Amino acid sequence: MQSTVICGAMLPHAPQFFTMPDTEDKALVESEGTNAASIISFLNYLADGIRDEFPTVYLSTLAYHSGEKAPKTLRPRDNVIVRLTDTRSNYLLPVTHPRNEILRKNVEDWAK
Repeated sequence: MQSTVICGAMLPHAPQFFTMPDTEDKALVESEGTNAASIISFLNYLADGIRDEFPTVYLSTLAYHSGEKAPKTLRPRDNVIVRLTDTRSNYLLPVTHPRNEILRKNVEDWAK
């Protein structure tokens, strides 16, 4: 059986401005501690809706800038793929180096 990845969903706002539009669920973002909560919640909703009819389809998103940090409790469904995009670490140093602590923690937290 062949799998397909669709839906390149990104954060619902321009992260370079670090703003949150009125349409975003501020309570969810606050309780989960990251802007990524909104997009994960939305993708989980979509993923639940397609799972039975399209069991080999996966939804994908990027976690970057203000969405690099994983939500505290909200986890992506099995048919949601989150690709962590590192924007802070030093690529010349190993991930175990203290300078790359943020990246290491983000990877560990998303893996939970």
